[in-house]
Amino acid sequence: LPVPTEKSNLEHCLEKELKGRMDGDKTVDECGLDKQPVKQEKRFTTLPEHLFIQMRRFDKNDQKVATPIEISESFEIDGKKFSKDSKSKAYQVKGFIYHHGEEASSGHYTAYVKMGSTWYHCDDHSIQSVSNEVAEKALKTCYMLFAE
Repeated sequence: LPVPTEKSNLEHCLEKELKGRMDGDKTVDECGLDKQPVKQEKRFTTLPEHLFIQMRRFDKNDQKVATPIEISESFEIDGKKFSKDSKSKAYQVKGFIYHHGEEASSGHYTAYVKMGSTWYHCDDHSIQSVSNEVAEKALKTCYMLFAE
């Protein structure tokens, strides 16, 4: 998903990625008349049971976009906005990947995993339990999240 430069939330990022937009590069010929711009729209057919979301945390110059995104540990995706079958779905974040560093070409990736009610920070050969506050802060600038 795109990461805006201003503070935002997960639903806003989904809207930016999936909303319909006019695409002047793609046109359709309606009955031999002038070509008309096509409205491009992306939607889920049905919302998935397991959801993986990659945030676009690096710009075209491979610099990190560290804008915080409000992501709750539990969230719902509105089926009326994002799914063809219009069925909403509630999700729980089960884990996420965090990038330490300022550029795509350097840095270090670690994972946060929730088991039961405890968050764990996984870093190469080390796994340590962390507070909910530490995990929630890292979640706001995560690179990829997994929810079900």
